[in-house]
Amino acid sequence: MTRTHHTLHTFTSLAAAALLLLVPGGPAVAASFTGGLAFSTGNQSLWGPGASSSSFGGSGSAGTTIAGVDVGAGYSFRASSGTARANLSGNLGATYAQELALPGVTRIGLGFTGTSGSFSTALGASASISAYAHDVPFFGPWDPCVYCRNWSLDTSASFTPVLGVQHSGTGSFAVAGVGPDIGVASAQLTLNANQTARFRSTALVGSLRATHRDSSASQTLGFSLAGSSFLDFDLDQAGLWDFDFLGLDVANTFSTTIGANLSVDLGCCFGAISKSFPFGNVSLLNTPSFGLDFGAKSLLGAFSISVVPEPGSTALVLLGLAGLFVTGRRRA
Repeated sequence: MTRTHHTLHTFTSLAAAALLLLVPGGPAVAASFTGGLAFSTGNQSLWGPGASSSSFGGSGSAGTTIAGVDVGAGYSFRASSGTARANLSGNLGATYAQELALPGVTRIGLGFTGTSGSFSTALGASASISAYAHDVPFFGPWDPCVYCRNWSLDTSASFTPVLGVQHSGTGSFAVAGVGPDIGVASAQLTLNANQTARFRSTALVGSLRATHRDSSASQTLGFSLAGSSFLDFDLDQAGLWDFDFLGLDVANTFSTTIGANLSVDLGCCFGAISKSFPFGNVSLLNTPSFGLDFGAKSLLGAFSISVVPEPGSTALVLLGLAGLFVTGRRRA
């Protein structure tokens, strides 16, 4: 091969390499990431952030006069404590291009799938039901406490979490036919206390951070996952970009309703007089919806994306080297 032919061959090879670099790479390789998350609230106030148990209570009374005898009944409920707690587990997933042929914008898909969840409430309260009968012939006033005690009313529910779906738990406390009977007068109580708690996980919230490994340049985008979502990152530098999930938390709503259905049946004068006092459904508490605090979590070192250098710059360097090589060969 002559020197001229050798020089031409070398130049052609370098030029071909440069042209290949000017052509964008093939399709990006799809990749996926899955990270497990487990959230727990611990015990929190059943009445909401900053609330006290004294916000829960109710009382009422009713009475009448029968044959000159005053008869009646009353009730009083007071909370002594109340807590709620919840647990939620699931998997946070991401789909992305493992390698980019050029610096630029890349789209990352996000999704969350719940695996297990539960919530429970614990309520301690006091209840008293009183009855009275005054001016009873041959007996005098009668004012007993028909039902006076502390009780508990708890709820619990287990479920597979689905964002946006509400889950409910109920609990009840029943007493029937409780009360004194002293012959000349009697009182019978029927009490059903109930609680319904409602929990809804509305979204997984947080942010995704991309950090360039060499320059430490970073970008952070927030998200709120109520289903699937997409984030567009502008990876404007060649090299490796590392991605981390920060401040992951469960947006949610929680509320509870506590009520009672009760009635008192009074009798006096050896059954000559009887009266029933149905108090009906008594609403004792309807808490406003509030969010339980699960606490933020992070998933560091989730995944990385490699960005290939700008092909045009590398191609120009190779073409320049080819030109220098030819010039040097001519001078030689």
